[in-house]
Amino acid sequence: MKAAIYKISTGEILRFVICPPDHVSVQCREGEEFFLNCPKDATHIINNTPATIEPVIPIETIKSERLTRLKNARDAEESGGFTFMGKDFDSDPLSIQRITVTAMAAQGSELSIDWTCKDGTTATLNSAQLKGMLVTMVQRGDTIHKKWRQRKQAVLSASTKEEVEAITW
Repeated sequence: MKAAIYKISTGEILRFVICPPDHVSVQCREGEEFFLNCPKDATHIINNTPATIEPVIPIETIKSERLTRLKNARDAEESGGFTFMGKDFDSDPLSIQRITVTAMAAQGSELSIDWTCKDGTTATLNSAQLKGMLVTMVQRGDTIHKKWRQRKQAVLSASTKEEVEAITW
């Protein structure tokens, strides 16, 4: 026999036990009672009826979790690459560092470099194009962070769980 052991004062189900019907009562401690054949998704026994009660999660916790998800989505988009001169380039942290250093080194010189693109092909870039690639990457990052700030403000301004959950990347 399957039985739910619950706290009499709150109705909260503490544990489920499987044993012969005549042994269920010995599974209970002081302040506990049992309910036979209780559905496994029940969380409480209220007025001798199984019930499922969703825990109340504070709105600040919901907001914090949503902001973490949005940050992760922002970071993934930021690291997902960008397009310049019809070619896709990497934008993970190491690639950003390489692009920045190379573009800075190319300032005031006539440099030409074969840059490996995201798909493994190469693009020959001169000094002006390297600077343009850096500017494109920075502008894309700015667009992503503007989007992030808008979403963050929307989360912070929300007052219900449903409003927070409606905010997606």
